[in-house]
Amino acid sequence: MHEAPPQPIAPVTPAAPRGTAAVAPWWHTTIIVLLIVGGSVLNSRPMRMSGLGAHHVQRYLTGIGVEWLLFLFIWWGLRMKRVSLAEIFGFRRGLQAWGEDFAAAGIFWVISLAVLACVGVIAHLFHLSAPQKTLAALAPRNAQEILLWIALSCTAGFVEEFAFRGYLLRQFAAP
Repeated sequence: MHEAPPQPIAPVTPAAPRGTAAVAPWWHTTIIVLLIVGGSVLNSRPMRMSGLGAHHVQRYLTGIGVEWLLFLFIWWGLRMKRVSLAEIFGFRRGLQAWGEDFAAAGIFWVISLAVLACVGVIAHLFHLSAPQKTLAALAPRNAQEILLWIALSCTAGFVEEFAFRGYLLRQFAAP
């Protein structure tokens, strides 16, 4: 009986864990950063040129559209490296995880209210009414503007958490 000589085993190079690997190409990240910085600069110019209280509906709709375009562009970059959205969002399962997240959000909300109340008292003590006038000019004025403002706030919260904590944080933490 002739036995075949054992075949050499090819060395296995361990793949980097997904948590430390880049989630998208670096050129894609460069474009994302340039879009965010450029958008911030360009968005601040019309605010200074025109009144803050004008064109709420147009600004809200534009903001919602730009946020979702950013989401889609980041998603495209993730697909290039075959990274799933669930991996970026870091979904946790179970009632305990949901309770921990809810408790953390509640604690943050209470602390935020306390800090904002202190800032309001200090502003009132020093007779700083200009910030109140600016905020009043930015506030939505009717039902349509309120609904769009809520939609913009939810969109911005979702997309920016996805962009900054999900995408950019993991991308910059990669070796």
